[in-house]
Amino acid sequence: MEPTGAPVDRDEAALAEARAVRARRRRRRRRGAFWLLFLVLVLVGVGSAAVLFGWSPGGSSNPSATDLTTTTTTSGLPHIPPARLYKTTDGVNVRAGPATTYPTIGTIETGVPVLVVCAIDGENVNGPGGPTNQWVRIVFNGKAGYITAAYVSIGPEINDPRQIGRCPPV
Repeated sequence: MEPTGAPVDRDEAALAEARAVRARRRRRRRRGAFWLLFLVLVLVGVGSAAVLFGWSPGGSSNPSATDLTTTTTTSGLPHIPPARLYKTTDGVNVRAGPATTYPTIGTIETGVPVLVVCAIDGENVNGPGGPTNQWVRIVFNGKAGYITAAYVSIGPEINDPRQIGRCPPV
């Protein structure tokens, strides 16, 4: 006959083993979820870079910055220089098109860097430096939109198509 304490010890040992098994399963699931999320974020980042910089599946397998800046097209579309970062000089609304009549798709605070893709003539806006009809297409937080050039620290580069290309008409 077994002592009265033995069955309790076996039950406790079985419970402890069951807890350990559950803990290992939870760790494995968390580890798997981490790597899945990591993979998804990497793929989204690569896809975003491909869209932003115009890489295509049929292009070179190792695009470099020089490939992007010296590419010429024969499609008749204008060549647009690579996008560059500029800071906003005031809080500004991001719009769906180059006018205040277009819907607002976001806002940007003062001093935040935005990726300027190209410039376009749009609605005349009174800014701190006087009226201007120049707008820039930007990419901010994964969204593309337009802000008036009056609130971006671009300077004379706005008038140089080699620095900031012209956007196609909206």
